[in-house]
Amino acid sequence: MPYKIIKKEKRYFEKIVSDVFKEKIGEVIFKKFADQKFGRDITLDWSISREIESFKSDIVDSRKVISIKSTDTLESIWAEAPKNTDYGIFIKVSLPKDFLMKMLAFISSLEKLLKYVQDKIKEDITASDTMDLVGFIKETVYGEQMAIKAFTCGFFKTSNQTFKHKEDRLFYIGGEFELYEDKHIVKCTELKRSDQDWREFLREIF
Repeated sequence: MPYKIIKKEKRYFEKIVSDVFKEKIGEVIFKKFADQKFGRDITLDWSISREIESFKSDIVDSRKVISIKSTDTLESIWAEAPKNTDYGIFIKVSLPKDFLMKMLAFISSLEKLLKYVQDKIKEDITASDTMDLVGFIKETVYGEQMAIKAFTCGFFKTSNQTFKHKEDRLFYIGGEFELYEDKHIVKCTELKRSDQDWREFLREIF
């Protein structure tokens, strides 16, 4: 009997940052995919809106409402899009586990963070322990390059058949989960992905 998981996890700061960058990386990957594969230069809409219910297209000047969704769960079998969209594009993104630390290192903020940590914990542990910790973090973060991989999996057209309701249950490898909001969702195997599919899609939305 599959077990049930309700996806209502806490949004810790590191996860929020990771999720934001994951989504943006996915959008950039699709922009490069459309340009390199089909010669189509698209403009992404990165404006921020508080009106969640009035989702705008992720692609500027498109005739349809397009959602570009990314996941870092590479074994995921579901693609999704908000309920009021016309098309969903699905991207899989592979981020390092220590993504936030590596990002700070690349934007030259790690030294300030380590100095802050060192000042905050020096009263609790010895100076040598502090230096050992700071040295370990620096060696770990700077010692490995940040490798980000992403894959454009395909797209789907939303319909009454793809629409799922809050609290509907879907299966995944090893169990099932309960949706926490209304959305469109399809199996990854049902995504359109051929070159001809993409050409027809781009002609329709522009």
